[in-house]
Amino acid sequence: MRPDVISDFIIKNYNLRMRIINENPSLISQKANVSYLKKLDEYSFNIAWRKGGSYNLGFLGTIQYIYIKIRCGILKRLSC
Repeated sequence: MRPDVISDFIIKNYNLRMRIINENPSLISQKANVSYLKKLDEYSFNIAWRKGGSYNLGFLGTIQYIYIKIRCGILKRLSC
């Protein structure tokens, strides 16, 4: 797949999650988590598609990626 197609998919996925949350009042507390999931999708996509070091994550980016990954993992466990 082309990178622009995957980026569009991430945006559509984010919009769908937001629409579901906005339509269901009991899920309104999950609104902040949707942005973390979007960031996780973007990081994962960029890491998977980097070629020849074209996407340099850096130290702070790595720390942020790990934080988002852990946060999303904890949220997934708490929601079950």
